[in-house]
Amino acid sequence: MQEVYCPECRTKRDMNNSEEEVMKNGRRVLKGRCSSCNTPIIKVLNQKLKWHAMAR
Repeated sequence: MQEVYCPECRTKRDMNNSEEEVMKNGRRVLKGRCSSCNTPIIKVLNQKLKWHAMAR
């Protein structure tokens, strides 16, 4: 589980059901839900995918 900031709880919480996805601009994001209030949370990861990695 990943610890991320929840805007509803206003604290850092664990993320449930997290999945890594790629946005249209090539940025990687981690999508999931807050463990306490079940609010959807998105965390933008720090690295863009290379063009050849997206073509797979």
